[in-house]
Amino acid sequence: MPEQTARESTVLDVSEINCFRSRKTAQCLQDSFHQRIAKHVRAGIGDLPDDWQEQAIPLLVDYGITRSKKRLSVEPEDFSRLAVQAEKLARRRNGGKPVDLVGFVDNLRDAVEIAQVTLEDGEDRAVNSMVADNQDRPAFYDERLFRGEDRVYLELPQPESEIAPRIADALGAHGYGELDYKGGFIRNPHGDMTRIGKALKKYKLNDLCEDFMRDPARADPAMVMISRKAEDVARMSTARDWSSCIVAGSHRFDRHMPEELQQGTLVAYLVRPNDPEAHEPMARMNLKTYANEAGEEILVPYKVYGKSDDRFPDFVKSVVDETVNAGKTGTFTMSRALISDDVDYQVERDADGNLYSNLTMLPDPPKQTGRKLPEGTKLGDRIRL
Repeated sequence: MPEQTARESTVLDVSEINCFRSRKTAQCLQDSFHQRIAKHVRAGIGDLPDDWQEQAIPLLVDYGITRSKKRLSVEPEDFSRLAVQAEKLARRRNGGKPVDLVGFVDNLRDAVEIAQVTLEDGEDRAVNSMVADNQDRPAFYDERLFRGEDRVYLELPQPESEIAPRIADALGAHGYGELDYKGGFIRNPHGDMTRIGKALKKYKLNDLCEDFMRDPARADPAMVMISRKAEDVARMSTARDWSSCIVAGSHRFDRHMPEELQQGTLVAYLVRPNDPEAHEPMARMNLKTYANEAGEEILVPYKVYGKSDDRFPDFVKSVVDETVNAGKTGTFTMSRALISDDVDYQVERDADGNLYSNLTMLPDPPKQTGRKLPEGTKLGDRIRL
């Protein structure tokens, strides 16, 4: 194969790899990856299939995104190692002999899977090690909140529906009767149960149908688990449906998590009733310890990660206000060894239980809810938490 053709056949187009911070980084990854392949193509070992780029790019993007979500850097050698691993797999499967690279993409897919499993194993080891090193964590907030347990489970209150009476009136005008709102059914004029959405669409009550579909009163039951258990706190952003800067294995995790565990950080998870161990929580928020000069401590609810409506943060705030924070007012400060997220290290709590602080980070809607900010709020503005 002519050298020019070999080079052209091994150029990996990174235009679709958009999980990296800069085009320069992506270009370095491209160079590192295709140089490894080009070496073997020019040596005459074999050529790549015509569609190898289309097959390889999604694998590389997937691995890059996995690392990015875990707040791990994506470096040129990461992709080079994948190429090396793919080659080793190919040789192993061919008795150690040089192989035609037609099967390279299949081996690359296996290499990516191995690398991702290794990341997960590394996270588990980091969490387990962190928990083992902090077995002496004090029993925070025992008297007012936990009472000898490491977790508190509370049912998330279901709101009364404002939509159900409107539906009953609108469809009642057409002869409909008994309403099973939670189940989503209503009895039609013929005496049979029919779906509420179908009945609303039949009479072109589209706006009401949309309100019905979005009504939080119809949400599945959920539980709130507030935990001081070291593993629950350490896993707050590890193997979850969200990511943050304190994922296990990151430098921030190693630096800050020991302080979080030793200085009273709690975690509140929104979980399904059949998931009491929070293996697949829907959302979480941290509760950070702030203290005044007299040594009194309060818990400050931080922003929500994951998916929830306002009921979750509002309910968690009400729980800590009625327990740990009850009767405490004034200025409270958090240790600077902890991560402050989007609020300052100092907060004010008034007699009505309102918390105020300065905004240090603008909201990121895909990652958080529950932070109600007036329109036009800027960094440094004083906000009510």
